[in-house]
Amino acid sequence: LAMENPVSDKLDRVKERLIFNQFISNSHFEKNRNHILPFDMFPTILDFIGFKVQGGKLGLGYTAFSKEIDKSLIPDYEEMNQDLLNQSEMYLDLWKHKATL
Repeated sequence: LAMENPVSDKLDRVKERLIFNQFISNSHFEKNRNHILPFDMFPTILDFIGFKVQGGKLGLGYTAFSKEIDKSLIPDYEEMNQDLLNQSEMYLDLWKHKATL
């Protein structure tokens, strides 16, 4: 998401944009799935730095490292992605540049 800017037209033509995250550590961490949602970053980072996230869930997200989470409870990535991209006119108006008086 970005406010209207000089590259907005180019960004609008890109069908799917992804964010790349990499966790670097001397310890071995094994991911429990290939895709995570923005909500998953908070519990994942806490898990990575040594805090134990009870049940692997914190807020709306699930840690990407814990093996103790029930994967059936994790929202489907495509379904969540579709919900996040629900672009109502009211929502889109928030991102339009408004002329100042």
